[in-house]
Parts: sequence; C-alpha cells; structure tokens
Amino acid sequence: MLKNHLNSPHLLGTLLLLTTVAHLFSAIFAPLSVDEAHYALYGQHLALSYFDHPPLVGWLQAIALVFGEHEWQLRFFALLSYALTLILVHRYTLTTYKNQSVANLAALLFSSIPLMHLLGIGLVPDTLLMPLTIALFWQAQRTLTNPIWRNWILLGLLIGLGALSKYTTLLFTVGLVAMLMVSDAWRWFASLKFWLAVSVAGILTLPILLWNAEHDWISISYQLNHGQPDTAWQWSRLGQSQVSQLLVYTPLIWLSAWLFTLSFKRSVKDTQHKQLLAFTLPALLMFTISSGKEPSLPHWLAFFYLLWLPSLAHYLLTQNKSWLNNATALNMSYGWLITLLASILMTVPSLGKSLTPNPAADLIGWKEAAISAQKLRQDKEPLLTTHWVDSSRIAWYARPAPVLVLDNRIDQFDIWFGSPSQGTSGLLVLSPDSGDAILTAFNHCDYLTKTNENFRFYRCQGWMAAEAP
Repeated sequence: MLKNHLNSPHLLGTLLLLTTVAHLFSAIFAPLSVDEAHYALYGQHLALSYFDHPPLVGWLQAIALVFGEHEWQLRFFALLSYALTLILVHRYTLTTYKNQSVANLAALLFSSIPLMHLLGIGLVPDTLLMPLTIALFWQAQRTLTNPIWRNWILLGLLIGLGALSKYTTLLFTVGLVAMLMVSDAWRWFASLKFWLAVSVAGILTLPILLWNAEHDWISISYQLNHGQPDTAWQWSRLGQSQVSQLLVYTPLIWLSAWLFTLSFKRSVKDTQHKQLLAFTLPALLMFTISSGKEPSLPHWLAFFYLLWLPSLAHYLLTQNKSWLNNATALNMSYGWLITLLASILMTVPSLGKSLTPNPAADLIGWKEAAISAQKLRQDKEPLLTTHWVDSSRIAWYARPAPVLVLDNRIDQFDIWFGSPSQGTSGLLVLSPDSGDAILTAFNHCDYLTKTNENFRFYRCQGWMAAEAP
C-alpha cells in the first residue's frame, strides 16, 4: 500500500509546505526552551566564539535579532535549516539511487522522526549540523568521484562551516580521512588540492581558535572534560541512551541504522555502505562509548540516523514483503503521532499539568518570572540564580539585567556578567525545582514574593561563596 503513494513528483513540495506551516505555528506560540534562550543570548552578546559551543548559532541569532526579538524570529533559521535538510535528503537519495520512490520514502522517513522536528523549531548547534552533515558527506563523495579544484574547495568550506557549528565536526574530519583510506584514495594526502581544502577549513575555524586563545582555551578544556566525566562506566547509562534514541528516532530507524552499521560484510561489496560506515564510525563510537559514563543526549546522534535514511529507504523498497511495508507505515504513524503530541505540549505546555510528571513543565512560567524579577529589582542590583540552566531564560526575558550564577564552575555567564564574589548581594530567583538550601549561603535573605508557578524571589546580602551548598 505504501509503495502506491511514492511515485508522486509533488510529494517533496507537499512535505515542505506541511512541515513549514506546522513548525511556524509552534515557533510563534511555544515558549523558548533553555537552550534556545541561551543561544539567543549568544546573538545579543556577539563574539568570535563562546564557552560551550562554536559561534555560528550566535552569529545567525544576531542576524535574526536585527529584525526582531519575537520567538518565531529567533526560530527562523531553525525552520530554514529543517527545510534545507529535507530537500538535501531527497536530492541526495535521488542522485544516489536514481529512483523517485526511494527519494520520496527517504523524505517521508525523515519527516517521521520526532526529534528532527524539535531541531527544526528551536535553533541549536545540532539544527545547523543537520544540513551540513548530509551536504558534507555528499560533497566528499562527489570530490572522490570528480576531484576537481572546485569540489575540494567546497569540501573545505563545508568542513569549516561544520566546525563553526559544533565541535562534533572534528570527529567528522576523522571520518573523512577514513573515507579516503577505504576508498583507496591515499594519494590525495599528498595533493595540493587536499591541502587547499584543509587550508580553507582552517581559515574558517580561526575565530574559534582566536577566542579560545584569549580565554585560556576554556572551551576546548570544557569539551574534553564534558566528554570524559569522572564517573564509573556503566551499561545502564549506555542502555538509557539507546532507549531514548529508539523513542525519538522511531524504532524502525533506530534498529535499521544499527543493523546497517554492524553489517561489516556488506561494506566489502558496497562502496556506498563502506564510505558511510567510515564517515560515521568515529563520532558514533565516541558518543556511544562515552554514554556509559554520562548518558548521551539524543540529538548528539542526529547525524548518524540522518545519514542512514537513504540506505534504509532503498532497502525497504527492494524488499517485496508486505509485513515490512506495514511495519514501515506503522512506524511512520508512530513518529508523526509523537511529533503531534510533542508539538501540542510545546505550544500549550499547561495542558501537561494533568500528567505526572508534566513533560512540558520546564517551559512554564519563565517569562513571567523574569518580568517579575525586573519589577522587583532595585537600582542596578544583579539577578542571582543557582545554575546556568535557570539563568538563560531569566537573562533573556529580563535583559539587559546582569545575571550571576551562584556556583563554583566557570561558564558563559561568568564571561558575560562576571562571577559572584564574597559579599555579593542581589535579587535571588529560585525556580520551582530549586530548593531553599542556597539561602544559607548568604548572611541574610528576605523573602519577597512568588509567582503562580512557584518561582520565588528573595533579596539576599552577603554571599559566602566558600560555604555555598
């Protein structure tokens, strides 16, 4: 039944229209998530790079802020990125397999992944990495097939843009080297064209290096420590990461991506499979192995599931099995249903209050809390929070008020607003999930009020940093 609807030349256009309208609706009405607010602040505090990520997401937000500060304007480049990724998935599959039905199925599979829709609404570094990943792999294949100067330069540009988006691109470069090796293209390591591509990528990454050099390489140090936390490796954490990926990428896509990856015998005969395996393995192994120490966030593996979609679509349409067609249709229905439910909860998070726990609880009340903090704030006193996660939305909605984070680690807020010192005073904002223990770290705190969503406000004097709980 599914095959009968895959020959339409208009399916891609229909998908683009439907997903763009749906994303725009959510972009207009959904409150900002913690990450979205954080990267919006990137755009407000424009810099060569930032503590936790490279600068491209901040540069794009700076452009968006020129036109306005509404939620949908901050999400414009996310909507654009999703649409571009959908087009690239379709075009790459069509170019590779020369079959309209396979390309349409790949586009449908992409549109059925709930997490891809979330990345297509909120602008985060992985949103930018979606189109760049498939463009980078496609360009690498084109360069190996037709190694002209222009293709090498384009490859270098895409590597550089990827590096400006997220540090994961460093692992992609290892994958690109592996692609050259498995494609018997060793000679290119000694080619001027290869080193021109390296130079182009290097020039684009200079802002990251310059910023880090000026800030004692704190971003590089943070990434290295973040990837290797000081905890014992546990299978349960790896399992937790895989279960979360199964749910947000859909069971069929999760299972097939891993089966394709483990099909080493197939890579001996299939050049496409061999190259894709070489490109994805370095980053896949890094994130999978490290998830035993710290569960990996599902969006970190978006590149992996995205790149296997064309192969999955081709495989599904070459199997003449009705049960597989039914399983594919059922799997896509599951993905679209989860996407719809997530979109409703994002747009109207109060609907989740009847659920325990409320999956949208973290979206509720931040704007109102920030506005209340602005009204309660006296003169130029700073706003105080207990963690950067609480600070992002308070700092965005209460801008330009300075927000100090009351912890002992260095993060982006220390760079923007400075670190709290012994004796610091200010207006303390406690989120609903924050306990009151932090109050004992001050000489004195006066309770002021709270919001309907249980954000509490205190005026506190005499921060005793060394005694903070």
